[in-house]
Amino acid sequence: MTSWLFNFSVSDKTGSMRRIMPTIRFYDENGGAIFVLNSSLRNDVLQYRHKNRYFFVNQTFLERMLKNEDYIREVVTECGQPDIYFSYGIPIYQKIGKLNWLHISNALSLTVKNIRLPAETRIKMLLLKRRIQATVANIDVVSGESQYTLDLFQREVRTKKPIRYQIVRNGYSSEDISMVDQKRQVCQGEKYAMTIGIASYKRLDVVYKIFKQLQASNTDIKTLYVVAGPRDILYIPRLIPEAIKLDTSVVVDTFERREDLVAMMNSMDYYISASQIENSSNALLEGLMFSKNVIATDIPSHRELLVGKKHGYFKESISGEEFIYYQKSEEDVIDSVSWETAVKEMFLVGESAT
Repeated sequence: MTSWLFNFSVSDKTGSMRRIMPTIRFYDENGGAIFVLNSSLRNDVLQYRHKNRYFFVNQTFLERMLKNEDYIREVVTECGQPDIYFSYGIPIYQKIGKLNWLHISNALSLTVKNIRLPAETRIKMLLLKRRIQATVANIDVVSGESQYTLDLFQREVRTKKPIRYQIVRNGYSSEDISMVDQKRQVCQGEKYAMTIGIASYKRLDVVYKIFKQLQASNTDIKTLYVVAGPRDILYIPRLIPEAIKLDTSVVVDTFERREDLVAMMNSMDYYISASQIENSSNALLEGLMFSKNVIATDIPSHRELLVGKKHGYFKESISGEEFIYYQKSEEDVIDSVSWETAVKEMFLVGESAT
C-alpha cells in the first residue's frame, strides 16, 4: 500500500480544519498515514490513533521562512521515506517523498496584487511566494481547490519542470447536512443576511453597503450577521469598520458551536461575499447550499462554483461594482461532494500517481 506523509503543521484551528479532520479520519480507517500537525491539534486526533501516526510541531512563520525543516527530517529518519509527501501550503525545500505534492492552501501565496491586506500579511505572502518559486524543482504535483488557483500558479511561478496539476475540491460536511435534515431553524420570521470572514480582503465595508442597499429595497431584511473565526476576536476592533460597530442591525459573532452556525445559515435569506480573492471558498459553497439568495464578487473561483447555474448581476449603487447574483430555485442542485468523497478522490489521485 502507498505510504503517505502529510504536513499540516502550518494549520491551527481555522477553516483548514474542515479538510484536515476528514483526511485524518479517512486514513485512520484505510491503512493509516503519518501526519505532522500543529501542536494545537493534539487533543483533536485522540480518537484517530488506530492506524495513523502523529508528530506535533509549533513553528513560527519566521522559522518556516528560514527553511527550518529539521522536524520533517526527524520524521523521515524515524519512519522511513514515504511514497507521497503532501505539504499543505508549506514550500517543499527538499525532496522528502518519492513523489512530492504541494497543495496551495491560500491563493494569496501566489499574488497580492491589488488586494487589500495589512502590510505585515502582504510581506509574508510575498516571501512565501518567493520560497515557492525557489523550490519548484522539488515539486511533482501541485493542487489547488479551483482551476483558477492552478492557472495562477502556472502564471506566477513559471517553471518548465513537468508538474502534474490537480484540482482537489472542497466538500461539505455530512454532519451539517444531518443538522439541516433535522430542520433545526432559528430566528423564525426574521429575514437576514450573512457573511463569513473579517479579513481585510473580505471587504466588510462593501458587504455592509450591499446590506444597506438590500434593506432600502426590501424592508423585511432586518439584520446582517458577520461570522468571525474564534481567533479573530482580537482583531475585531481593528478589522470591523466603525459604521458597522455602531449599527445595531449588524451582529458580529464567532458561533463557537458549529450547530448554531449551521442553523443560522439554514435560515438566511442572503449570503453576501465581497472577497477579492479565493482559492475556492468554503464559505461561498455553504452560502450556495443554504441560502435562498447569494450575492458574490465576480471573481474566477466564484464563477467556477456557479458553472451551469443561471445567474444575474447586482450593482452596488455607490461604487457601481457588479456582483454575481444567484437566486436558488427548488430544483437547483449544487455540484459538490462530501468531505469524505473529496478526501477519497485525493487518495485515488495519489495512488494512481505512484
